[in-house]
Amino acid sequence: MDTIKRAVHIDFHTMPGIYDFGSGWDAKEFAATLKKAHVTYVNAFAQCNTGYAYYPTKVGIPYPGMKGDMFGSLLEECHRVGIKVSAYFNAGLNMEQAIRHPDWCYMSKDGSLFHGDLTGPGSRGMCYHTPYRDYLLSFVQELLDRYEVDGLFSDCMFLTPCYCPSCIRKMRQQGVDPEDDAAVLAFANQTRLEMGRDLRSLIAPNQHLFCNCLPFYDAKDISDHIEIECLPSGEGGWGYDYFAPSMAYCRNINDQVLYMTGRFQVNW
Repeated sequence: MDTIKRAVHIDFHTMPGIYDFGSGWDAKEFAATLKKAHVTYVNAFAQCNTGYAYYPTKVGIPYPGMKGDMFGSLLEECHRVGIKVSAYFNAGLNMEQAIRHPDWCYMSKDGSLFHGDLTGPGSRGMCYHTPYRDYLLSFVQELLDRYEVDGLFSDCMFLTPCYCPSCIRKMRQQGVDPEDDAAVLAFANQTRLEMGRDLRSLIAPNQHLFCNCLPFYDAKDISDHIEIECLPSGEGGWGYDYFAPSMAYCRNINDQVLYMTGRFQVNW
């Protein structure tokens, strides 16, 4: 496995309603800018938190009105100048699929599907014990079949106890008591690790994979490297106090650790 030296993560999430979306996109200029910055690897948007794909997918939902193939052209131009590309997708959040399939969402113990700020992008999460699991794996397989990507970045694989009918059924089959909060939490952790291993099984040995939010040690057989996110504002608990001990800890788990810093505008 090659070493990633200087990487950029593009947190690209677009709400609907942009009538001329992509009209000014220039993949060649984009790749040239990265090359001037001595970037060797980029996590680029194949599908965002909103649930839109940035290529003409037949499995997912392409951004409405998008012209051409944004991700595909980015990949082509980056490869042309020697920059490797990992396809970003969000495994835990997908607002468009949540709207179409509320039965794919995770359910709180009180039966609610909405969580926190109802106007925010993280108000609905997806459950891997519903048909969403098959959808996600089919989407990733389509990506891998269509493009020669250098890796995958699977985001927001949160630890979320779910009490939807599918999870309750699965817990009972495994002898897990749905009334035991600690047991349900352990079941949820095992569920997301299983999802990570499913993703790992799809890719070639020479392709990178990072499953964000999985516990670093538990996922050492899933993610081939670790990416530590750090925000100067300390938002989400990812401040500089978090960075140093995480860096020291992760270097004992994986030979390759990337250190990511950036900021959100007010909130992402």
